[in-house]
Amino acid sequence: MATDDFYWDLAELNPDAVVFDEFKEAYLGYADRNGLKPVAIYSYDYIINIIATNIIESEDFAKRMEEDNITEEAEQVATAIDEAAEYFDYNVAGVGKGDNNEDGPIFLRVPQWDSRGEDEDD
Repeated sequence: MATDDFYWDLAELNPDAVVFDEFKEAYLGYADRNGLKPVAIYSYDYIINIIATNIIESEDFAKRMEEDNITEEAEQVATAIDEAAEYFDYNVAGVGKGDNNEDGPIFLRVPQWDSRGEDEDD
């Protein structure tokens, strides 16, 4: 619930809003929704990065990488990101409160834009 001083603005508007103290860095603000109470908005990518960093820094992860002979840093990071996404799906995204999860947060996913589809003549 939004009782932490960090979430003071949301707590005033919706004290039942679900917030994650462990993901304060990923907090973007709150969403006003027509006819519904405001809820927290978090950056999905930032949350995944926080979880993946915690996984990489764990002793267990280092042991598993050694046992599986995964020595390339890029492969270790990819593994940690996959594990973070799985952790998110089961332990974060499903957390809700209220009728139809009306107090649950919004997880904002921003598309990664690249040059595909751009005219090569530009």
